[in-house]
Amino acid sequence: MSTGRRQLVLALFFLGGFCVPSAAETVCRDVSSFAVQPSLLQVNSSSPPGRTNSTEAIHAGHASDSLLTQKLGMTRGQAHAAMFLLTCLLAAGCATLAYMGHSLSYHFNDARPRDAVRYFPTGLVSWSALCDVNRTLWSQERLWAMACKLLALTLLVALAQLVWCVDPSAVDPLQYSEITNVLNVFVSLMLGFFLSTAIGRFRDCLEGFVSLFENMRALQMQFHALGVPQKSINHIMRYGLLSAWLLPRFMKAENCTDSKRRIVLIEEAWKEALASKDPLLHLTEQEVEILQGVDDPSPQLWMWIASLSGRLAQDEWIPAMASPTYGRILSLSNQAQESLKMIRLIFAVQVPYIYTHTLAVVVHISNMLCAVSMGLTLGACLGSLLIHFDSRLTFYYIDPKPQHEASTDIQVLVIQSLKCFVTPVLYQGFLEIGFCLSSPFAENVGSVAPPVDRMIQEFKADLVVSNRIARCPPGWKPPAWKRDPEAEKIREEVDEDDDE
Repeated sequence: MSTGRRQLVLALFFLGGFCVPSAAETVCRDVSSFAVQPSLLQVNSSSPPGRTNSTEAIHAGHASDSLLTQKLGMTRGQAHAAMFLLTCLLAAGCATLAYMGHSLSYHFNDARPRDAVRYFPTGLVSWSALCDVNRTLWSQERLWAMACKLLALTLLVALAQLVWCVDPSAVDPLQYSEITNVLNVFVSLMLGFFLSTAIGRFRDCLEGFVSLFENMRALQMQFHALGVPQKSINHIMRYGLLSAWLLPRFMKAENCTDSKRRIVLIEEAWKEALASKDPLLHLTEQEVEILQGVDDPSPQLWMWIASLSGRLAQDEWIPAMASPTYGRILSLSNQAQESLKMIRLIFAVQVPYIYTHTLAVVVHISNMLCAVSMGLTLGACLGSLLIHFDSRLTFYYIDPKPQHEASTDIQVLVIQSLKCFVTPVLYQGFLEIGFCLSSPFAENVGSVAPPVDRMIQEFKADLVVSNRIARCPPGWKPPAWKRDPEAEKIREEVDEDDDE
């Protein structure tokens, strides 16, 4: 065993050995008090209602301890020794299981997300997922802004409860927890349906891009099988890649509410395409000048691809327009346009507003009710604790009569704090996730945006490899539809220029 692991085991052992006995002794006393409940009732019968004679309660506690030790047949020292042994066993079990879990942690990897859809799933089944906030819901500033507003509402209600309630110690704080049970089930169902729809829209968007790339791959294969010069193939592939590259940028600009910001985003897209040195991902000044007056340039680029295919048919690089082969080429171009239209449809037609607005209102009302419930509980418990500490700590000159112990206030306060803070944050978080997934090309979706640029780069690298393999078949010459010597010379010159 290494030194670090040995120190971890020893620390857990001694921590359990020194901390748990006091808690166990307290639990033992509480249990023993139930065994002598009639005697306690007899002792407290002489005290006023709502009051407890502390001296008599202490004597009753000692009496119960003696009765318990007599019943178990052991002295007080033996009872402490038994509790210490039990504590050591629990600490040893805890240390052993912690060591086993640490020694087997090599089965887990960090998630290391690179984008919204690429990460290591095994990193999410370990506790390391609790510490990972990169590209997660917890890095969204809108979520924490709403959490701050809910906390402010909680403190405001607690202040009102503390000031206006005459005797906070007489209030039962458990009754306030019923407020949050009104909409919890209804909100959970609505959020579940909405998240299912949003994930379906996100998946359809990615499938649209995959379908677009598959049509481009089929076109590349068709042109290589017909012996089209590499320069013409690269020209067509460049237009196809640019259609996928421009689409998310224009949809992001269209989704921007500020008109000036929209113009800036579109101009940045044109400048980036002009400045690009990538041979398969750039635009010329003439092409930009033609496309600048078009609202949606991505489908129009496939018009150029169809026109260039017709030019290749007229130049006899591919079969004539009346042939089935030419019809297949135009069919692939048409299918690529349909893929772009499907992606555009996801952006243009959102989930009906009447549904999303109702969902958002119900979630916000539920979260506000949780904040109000937490505020009332906080005010009542805080006022009751102050009265238990000193009966004069009130805003009114009254003789308070606590109806419950201070420990009950602390217990209720802890439980309601966890319940009324975690639930609203989760509801707000899932609402945020649903809206981001249903509008994947919005400007502020952050890490939820589809990784279109990464997909384009990977597909472009695949196209380059396919070009190299198609030009160098093992044992035969590349095919050619145009067989005359002049065409062969032009093809060789084009291929040499492409290699350079």
